[in-house]
Formats: sequence, structure tokens, C-alpha cells
Amino acid sequence: MKSSKRIAVIGAGAAGLAVLKVLLELPQVREREWHVVCYEARDDVGGVWHPAPPTTDPPLTALYDSLTTNVPHPLMGFRSLLFPPSTPLYPPARAVHAYLRSYATTFGLHPYLRLNRRVQQLTWDAQAACWNLVLGPDGIERQYDAVIITTGRNRLPRLPDTPGFSTWLASGKIPITHSAWYRNPIPWKGKVVLVMGGGPSGTDVTSELATVAKRVYHSVTDFVTEDVGNVSRRPRAREFTPDGKVIFVDGSVASDVQAVIPATGYQHWYPFLTPPLLVPHPTPVSSTPTAPPPAHLSNDSYHVYALARHIWPLQRDFPPHTLAFIGLPAHVIIFPVFELQARAVLRVLQDPAQLDIPRELALVRERDRELQARYAGDQLKVSKAWHVLPDEQWAYRAELLAFARVAGWGWEPWEKEVGEMKGDLRTAWKAIEARGEGPKWVKGVGQGGLDEWLDLIRRVYKDGQERKAAGEWEGLKVSEPDWV
Repeated sequence: MKSSKRIAVIGAGAAGLAVLKVLLELPQVREREWHVVCYEARDDVGGVWHPAPPTTDPPLTALYDSLTTNVPHPLMGFRSLLFPPSTPLYPPARAVHAYLRSYATTFGLHPYLRLNRRVQQLTWDAQAACWNLVLGPDGIERQYDAVIITTGRNRLPRLPDTPGFSTWLASGKIPITHSAWYRNPIPWKGKVVLVMGGGPSGTDVTSELATVAKRVYHSVTDFVTEDVGNVSRRPRAREFTPDGKVIFVDGSVASDVQAVIPATGYQHWYPFLTPPLLVPHPTPVSSTPTAPPPAHLSNDSYHVYALARHIWPLQRDFPPHTLAFIGLPAHVIIFPVFELQARAVLRVLQDPAQLDIPRELALVRERDRELQARYAGDQLKVSKAWHVLPDEQWAYRAELLAFARVAGWGWEPWEKEVGEMKGDLRTAWKAIEARGEGPKWVKGVGQGGLDEWLDLIRRVYKDGQERKAAGEWEGLKVSEPDWV
């Protein structure tokens, strides 16, 4: 095996930066025996945290003006770099972008970055045993032994498949704007708006619209019909009718909707990977223990299949160790997962034999059996759940740690403690900010390290629980963390 390697990372968001940082710890990279480069389509690092106006299709980012994290930054951030002292516990997007820029500077990543370089095409050259990258804007070609994809999963908006929705969209009579294009509530002032989706963005957008809209219908699968002020909570929409009505699954009807904002998530999207390297419909891994992997990697927009440990493609078009996906697990505390996935990838780059294909196929079969049983064979539900690991994330991180064989990078008990505070912690912090006390609470916190942040979190939570018991939270609602 040749000692030199050429490695390309696609995307300089949080995942790409984590991969670069881990790779740069290797003497082979520092001494230029391994050649590493990270291609980023935009003019700065940060990925989804790098703001941009909603002028492209799809938008470069879904950041809205008031967005803050829904995970406290001591939990969200990389374990190798804390957020600066005095940072709000749930920082605004601009603070996260500044943090990622600081991460790139702190760990000397800039010499390895190539900004304004979009990967237009990625193909496998079987004869040369390498990946060919075609780079925009001028079509330059480059060859690499391994490619690590870190482009994220929040770019291409997913629209509802509710009956009649596509007809409404095509007619244009009632404006439909996916939350990816939402920035602030002003364009919907005085209107009756339907928001679809109960995730963090759907909840935040509904709260903002309620301050200026005439009425907001908020449609979420498990909602029971009720009206709270000018917000009308409704269950899942069943039909969009030709005469302008929205019928919900409980039979209730909204006949006055003037605009629709679907906050219905995003599709897995890799425009630079085309068939046969990436096909739209999965071929299930054979249940026969000795059967080979599927012929091709697939992406049904909900999950990429079949991947070993949500990272390496188990297929027959190219050697699995030469391509890796970072950042597919959802509803997890994501930055620390990026770091651990990167360390697992590094181990396989150093020794491809560590990727035991028969064992990894067996693990994929096991997950498929588990999800098929959980969802009674409903393949759509299985696909949606494949990369979603809220309760499994702790075991997943432990597995990555064991696989990577590195010490000191496991999850700590305090992470689970803070994670279990869930939405109550964020509600407590929002209440503190509403009282104008946020800066006072965080002033100087963090100068003494992580323990100061953990002490703050526990004090914020205690304050919130006391005020909740006293009835001060009546009517106060914020979105749950995205690992819930």
C-alpha cells in the first residue's frame, strides 16, 4: 500500500472543519506526506451558520434573523474548543458562525481550505483507483484517493405530500414559502398564515408570526385542535381543496388561509453524486449472512443506504473505505458526533482493513430488522427513522470511540444530565432573556473553563423550575431541542 494519500473534504461547515482538525493531528498531514484539501462552495466557513439572503433556489442557508441555538452551547460545541466567556447560553446564529471561524483559526485550518470552489461532479475511476472531482466555476479536475462528504443535511427543502398541496403550489394563488426562505415575519403582517411542522423552526416561526399576523394556524401531527390567542393549533393537514380550504385530520377546516409556510424539513441531497454511484431507491441488504453488499449506494431523500455506522458506503461500485459521509445522524448533539465520526474515519484511512465489511453488513441487517419490527414493515417510516438517534446517540458515540481507539473523547455524564433538561432549560433561559437579565447571568462565565458553564446551566434550570412551579411560565412556549 502506498504511504502517500490525497484526501478531499467536501464542505467547510462544522463537520468539514471537525474532519480537517482531526486530519491535521496526523504527522503525515503536517509533513505533507498526506495531501489534504477542503473544498467549500461559499466565500467563508460555517456552512448553514454562514448567513445569506434567501435569493437562491435552494437557499444557501435557512438561517432566520432571530434564530438561536436550541441546544446550550456547552453541550453543542466541540469538546476541543469552548465558546467564548459571556456567550449567551443559547447563542444567536452569528455567534455560532464566529465560533466556527475561530475554530478554523485556532487549529490552523485555513491553509487547507479552498473557498468559492463548488464540487460539481464526483466519479470513481476504477482503473486508476481514485476519485475524480470536477470543480466549479471553471471545470478543473482533481484526483483523490479518498473523499469525505461533509455537506450537511439542511439544504434542499422538503415539501409536504399532502393531497392537493402540489396543486396549490402550482397555481400560485396562495403564496407558499418553505421556512428555508423565511427570515422574519414582516411579509406576513396582517395575514392568515398556515405553518406546517412542529420542529424547532416551525415552532419559532409560529411564535414570531403571532406578533404580526392576523391569525396563525399551526399544524402538527400530534396537536389537538385549540385556539390560544391568535394561534390556532391544528393536527396534521389531510387535504388542500381546490376551493381554498385546508381540511385537517380531525375534520376541522381552515377556509381563510392566505399564505402557507411549510417547516417540513430537508432532503438528503448530493447533486455531485449521480447514478450508478448514488441511486434513488434502496435495495435492502440481503438477509443471507454470506450475501454481498447491495450493488449501489442509494438515497431516497430520507436516508442514505447502506452505510456502515452511518458513515461508509456498503456497495460494490468502489472500495467502501474510500468514501465517507459525516453528519447524517439526526436528533443528536451534533458537533461532538462530528468529532468522533472524524476520528473513526481517520482510523480507516490509516488502515482500511479495520472496516470489517461482513460485520458491518450484519449490523445494517440488525438495524433493518429492528426498525421493520418497530414500524410494522412501513418502509417510509423505516427510512425516516434510519439516521435518527436521539436515545441511541450515547451508545453510538461509545461505539465510535471504541472503533476509533482514542482515549478522552467519550461522552461525559454531565452531557446526559443537561440533555435530559430538554425544553425546560431553554424555556428557563428565554424567560431570563425576556426579563432582560441574560447578560447579567453570563457575565464572565467561562473564564474558568467548562465547570463554570455547567454551574450556570444548573442555576438556570433551578430558577426555571421554581418559576414554573409558581405559574410564571403560563403561555410561555419554545421549541424542544432537536435531539428530542
